Amino acid sequence: MKGNIDKQIIEKIYNYCIDTCNLVEEAGSYEIYESKISYGYSIPFALQQIGELVKYLSDGLLNSSSDIIPWKEVRDMRHMCAHKYDDMDPRKIWDSATDGIPILKSFCETYLKEN
Repeated sequence: MKGNIDKQIIEKIYNYCIDTCNLVEEAGSYEIYESKISYGYSIPFALQQIGELVKYLSDGLLNSSSDIIPWKEVRDMRHMCAHKYDDMDPRKIWDSATDGIPILKSFCETYLKEN
């Protein structure tokens, strides 16, 4: 049963990863991301949602994949986006979206294929 819940959560995370990757591709550069408020709201929102969903994954999944995905950092990003957004460095958000999200997306794809 728990694996089924994990799968449902991973599907949701995967969809936010797709949305984030699409937004990054649409923006095309950090400079455009930083200058266009719609990206400044939408990308952090997706990161926040991903971090929130991670809280509901099983310890087994988190522990077995912690060498691939830094789950604590994903959760911490959620906290930053939700509670300290005005103090965040936009570059950190962009870097998370461009560097971290593709890795998480790939993990989700593999997990969903195998489960």
